[in-house]
Amino acid sequence: MIDRRLQRLLDSYGANPRRWPIRWQDRAGALGYGSAEAGSEVAWAAGIDRILATCAPVIGADRVEAVTRLVVAGNARAPVPVPVPRGGWLPALWTPTSALYLGLLVLGGLANLLSQVPPAETPLDLLFSHNLLPPLGG
Repeated sequence: MIDRRLQRLLDSYGANPRRWPIRWQDRAGALGYGSAEAGSEVAWAAGIDRILATCAPVIGADRVEAVTRLVVAGNARAPVPVPVPRGGWLPALWTPTSALYLGLLVLGGLANLLSQVPPAETPLDLLFSHNLLPPLGG
């Protein structure tokens, strides 16, 4: 059984201790890196490292340099300002579509309110219904 920290390092960073975080590189022996118990786990991690090394795409230095130049040139430009409408944000938000949605919201609220009011015999009964008016104290 190998140390849990060694297993986590092998899973995260591979079998080569030089790729581990600096504070763990010096402690590789203390974690049991060279022990017989850890040999199979280290060999497994080394095999995964070899597979990843052969299947990773190779990017040439010229291509990396070209992309770096493009990124630096793009950052050197001034940021694009966000256009603000002349009348402010409210006229830009008040469109026919938003008016339609607001009307539907109001109609939905009224339909909900009217669905909860018990039927009344006269309009005066409806006015004094307990569902519409809050209690006036007492």
